[in-house]
Amino acid sequence: LFFDATRIAFSPSIAQNSEQSPKPENYKSDSLKMLSLWKTYWRLDNAEKHDSCLDVCHQMISIGMRIGENVLDSTLYEKYAKAFGGIGFNLMSLGDYDVALKYSLMSYEKLRQRFGPNHIRIAEVLTGIAFNYLERGDYENAIKNIHKSSDVVNKLFPEGHYYLANRQYNLALVYKQMGDYEKALDWLDTSFVYRDHDMVYAKYGSHSDSLKSHPRYKALL
Repeated sequence: LFFDATRIAFSPSIAQNSEQSPKPENYKSDSLKMLSLWKTYWRLDNAEKHDSCLDVCHQMISIGMRIGENVLDSTLYEKYAKAFGGIGFNLMSLGDYDVALKYSLMSYEKLRQRFGPNHIRIAEVLTGIAFNYLERGDYENAIKNIHKSSDVVNKLFPEGHYYLANRQYNLALVYKQMGDYEKALDWLDTSFVYRDHDMVYAKYGSHSDSLKSHPRYKALL
């Protein structure tokens, strides 16, 4: 059912103005199919149906390859590249961290080829890579990739934007997992100041259970 996308060679020569490339005869129907699959993916993702998400992502990648990376317009290319990240995320959720990381790195490289190093989707993929490392217990690389994601966000948005606050919240999760509760609370404090939308999980999510008896944590809520 699934092809081995880890064998796909990266092509650094993808043109920035691919919208001007000749479109194949089936471009319109394939484009509509890819957009429909993208909507289906998010519906399945919200339902945490990981196997079905993997199938949809592979279909999107197959369509993108059939059209041609250098032919896809920017909107479709972004979804094509994010499909690799979708596979990475869902494989990580299923516990296959090694293969998940390969797909996430492919997503990162493909987005970087088309859009350059400073794009919001790059920041999102780097966060996904960070969580892959976090699940493995590789805290050094988890922190490193969250900071790389924050560097991208800093170049795209003004200080205090919730995208940056979200990265600060993610750092709090890493330090909490490491058992460094004071540093975790420092980052939660910063995230709270900028009103990161994920702070709701700090109150209701189980991943913060080990902090909930701490006076600083209670003060945040």
